[in-house]
Amino acid sequence: MKVEIVKYPLILICLTTIGLSANIATAKSSAQVKRIAQSVTVSIENQQIQEVGSGFIIQRQGNLYTIVTNRHVVCKITNTQQCATPPAAASYIITTPDGQKHPVAAPAVKILGADVDLAIVQFRSPKQYAIAQIDTSASLKADDVIYTAGFPATKPGFQFNDGQALVVVRNRMPEDRGGYTIGYDAMTLPGMSGSAVFDREGRVVAIHGQGDRYRNKATLVAFDNGQEGMKVGINRGIPVEILIRALQQIGVNIGSVPLAAVDSQTNADEYVLRGYSKWIESNDDTDPSEIGSKRRAAIQFYDRAIALNPKQAKAHLLRGFAYLQLQEFDKVMPDYDLAIANNAKYAMAYYARGNFKLVKLKNFASARSDYDRAIALKPTFSGVYLNRGDAKLRMGDFQGALVDTDRAISIEPDNPTYYALRVLVKLKLNDRSGATADLDRILKVDLDATGVPRSPASYYFSGTLKKNFFEDRSGALEDLGRARDMCQELEIADGSLVNAIEVQLAELGVTNRFK
Repeated sequence: MKVEIVKYPLILICLTTIGLSANIATAKSSAQVKRIAQSVTVSIENQQIQEVGSGFIIQRQGNLYTIVTNRHVVCKITNTQQCATPPAAASYIITTPDGQKHPVAAPAVKILGADVDLAIVQFRSPKQYAIAQIDTSASLKADDVIYTAGFPATKPGFQFNDGQALVVVRNRMPEDRGGYTIGYDAMTLPGMSGSAVFDREGRVVAIHGQGDRYRNKATLVAFDNGQEGMKVGINRGIPVEILIRALQQIGVNIGSVPLAAVDSQTNADEYVLRGYSKWIESNDDTDPSEIGSKRRAAIQFYDRAIALNPKQAKAHLLRGFAYLQLQEFDKVMPDYDLAIANNAKYAMAYYARGNFKLVKLKNFASARSDYDRAIALKPTFSGVYLNRGDAKLRMGDFQGALVDTDRAISIEPDNPTYYALRVLVKLKLNDRSGATADLDRILKVDLDATGVPRSPASYYFSGTLKKNFFEDRSGALEDLGRARDMCQELEIADGSLVNAIEVQLAELGVTNRFK
């Protein structure tokens, strides 16, 4: 049966079939939550801007389904403003869990307020799809298990990961940037914006939309200055309370829902998130003085969080990382040590401290010990395996380094930088054919839909390895030149990647190529 395209204005109907629950039940297994997540999560292709996001089904009324997603998934954001409504010519493809594609037009989209990153989309289908069960985030607490799910733009298929709630704030803040007041540690990728954050019962407690990644710099894992390539540890979502209130404001009645009262007292978690927002702003900036100013503002918020709660491990970790970026290296280790002292099960803190020991202190054995602890706490953390492999490589344990890089790649097979490190390991093991195969994979795993690698870092690694280890000057010049051009195209004007490319090109006799 042909699916009817929604051509009329969005109907603001009573969402009577939304599942709302605050009952305490036995925690489900990760596999059970994954099945729930997979049954309610959809892919949303914005055909106007050729970008992909995610969403989840919250209601069915007859054959009309309603999906929640982020505003920025369905409505393009510019540097100067956020759109209030999609352009009339906008069109979307909703792909439901059964693989069916449902085309919808702009009238099927409703933006939920000017200052919150939420929207709802409707499509029609005679089929029966599962409806997400929603629980207020009042049941979610820091350190609780959470799960993220969605459809990444950079790899095919459904992505599901476990994580941990780090900070939970249920009311709006001056720096919440669209309603993002819940922070969690989980692996997320572009394209997963608009998807649900699930609790251990498989209930939706937040809407994911901000990933933990650098916005204006490429990554240089294992070759960098200790900053790029390292996750800071917080992704952010919008609590469902904000969604519920936004729906109420446009006349969508979902019945009697117990919402926590807004607390006017600022707590330590709020200051952590306010500091983190300043850090995000610093990565959006290109003016070095503004970047430094915003990072110092972030530190001030972390100071206030620590003053309210000296045992706040997350504030110590994030403050230590900000000091690292500001190159105030004497202040980094004390904060990392305090983060671990305050939470001995904080895998991200061991990872950060290990990275500092590896890159700055050159204490490879101690770094390896921290990575051991991080892996024991979080066995699926691919970056830790990679960096432990780097430490083993520097210590001369080449076979151990191979085991770790193999493990990192098995967890995250589409990361080109992982293959770059494994090239070095295989060369040390005199496996030149294996190293050559991995050299080819660096660019192949990073291809976009047109067959072109997405990241200048991929070309940088490929070119550097060809120059230094494969005596391929022409191949090195070609790859490094492409990396240089991509940096200019992406307006990457600073950072370790540009500097590293300049060094490699200069050694090949090419100078002054960057503007």
